[in-house]
Amino acid sequence: MATFFTGTQSPGPFNLMIGERYVMSFWVLFRIILTEVGSRLAGYETHSRSRMMILPK
Repeated sequence: MATFFTGTQSPGPFNLMIGERYVMSFWVLFRIILTEVGSRLAGYETHSRSRMMILPK
């Protein structure tokens, strides 16, 4: 009876390992994108502030 459940429907250790790998790579990409967007926004804010300081009053 146990061999009946080891088909493609039941998540075996190999399937869980593949799933974990996808989840891990997704989180790594997500963090890289968030870091990149955050640093670009921070750079844009400091750039716009420095331009405002340079403008003559």
